[in-house]
Parts: sequence; C-alpha cells; structure tokens
Amino acid sequence: MRNVDINNPHIQARLDGFAEKLNALKPPPIDHRDTSIDKHMGVSTEYLHRIMEEGHRGSPKSIKGADLLRQWRDTPEWREIFEDVSFNFPRELGLDWNDGMNALCFFYPEDGFVGWHTNEDAPGHTLLFTWSETGDGFYRFKDKDSGEIKTLPDKPGWVCRTGYYGDGVFGRIQWHCALTNEPRWSIAFCIRRAEMTEMIVKDIECSDGRSII
Repeated sequence: MRNVDINNPHIQARLDGFAEKLNALKPPPIDHRDTSIDKHMGVSTEYLHRIMEEGHRGSPKSIKGADLLRQWRDTPEWREIFEDVSFNFPRELGLDWNDGMNALCFFYPEDGFVGWHTNEDAPGHTLLFTWSETGDGFYRFKDKDSGEIKTLPDKPGWVCRTGYYGDGVFGRIQWHCALTNEPRWSIAFCIRRAEMTEMIVKDIECSDGRSII
C-alpha cells in the first residue's frame, strides 16, 4: 500500500464536494461488531496474531463504524450522494463495470476503527480515498514481502492510497486495519487491472491532469 498525492485540482474539487455533503448529513447508526475489542486492540499486533491463528478469510470481525453501502440505497437523504459516489465518480475517473466498482463507503465515529482483515474474499487493486478534519488517524498494514507492520498516518482533508488485496493464493494477501480519533470517511474502489489502476493514479497525481467533469 502506498500514498498517492492528490494534485489534480478537478479530482480534489470533486472530493471536497463529497466531504461538504457528507458532513452536512446526520451521522448514520454505528455498528460496533465484537464489543470486546476497542480501537487500540483492533489495530494491535496482538490482535493480528490472534486473528491469524483463529483463521480468517476476508471481512473484518471487529469494527466500529457504519458501512454506508448497506444504508444508502434505501435512505432518501443519502441516496443522491450514494449514486454520485458509486456511479458518477468512478465513471469520471475512467472506470466502468468491466474495470472495477465502488467497494466501500464507510463512516468512522471519533473512536472508530476497522480491525485487522485481508479482503481476500474480494481481491483486486484498491483506490482508497479517506477524509478527516485534522488527520488524527491512520491506515496500518502488514507488508506482504517483509512482514513488517507499517503505518500510514492520515493528514488534514483527503488522502489517497493504492495497493493490492490478494486472493490468498501463494500467500498474496494484504492484512490491514485503520483507526481514527475523529470522524472519518472512506470511499474505496476495487479495480481489476493494475494498468487501469496506474492510469487513474497518474491522473490523480498530475497537477495539470485532465478534467474529470
């Protein structure tokens, strides 16, 4: 997983528009899955070893947050932005259903987290956009090659990251987790081809990149 600099003013403006709309809405109901695990334990090395020993294939067993893909479809006040994030924005980035799809829209409360997991039940290249006001949070992962635990701190406003969530074949999995000390939004896309992912990343990083509108 690596950071992507958001230099394209068109993409930055689009993301800022999402943040403005999301923060104007009433926070969604929070799901605290496995209340025995708090945010510090959920992102700890101790918990990672425990989950690996227990066996795990995909989605997190412990979270504190709201999976908005499950709520937006049937909630009128969220439906407009759901459609914009899930359908309009990926097309503007250059994606269609053959290339990838919106895989995550997630809200973290101020003590929110997603515990260690792999996403190996939904493998692919990820493009992950995350917003928080002051950047008081992080994304953490276990490097597939070195085994080292690495932490990518958030920063104020939007951050973008990209990487590959493997399918478990030949050990190609990406253990990862996230934590925040303030409200935080995440929007992610699962992209099938590395070439398409890199094309979009270049657009995001290019300060004189094409308009996506």
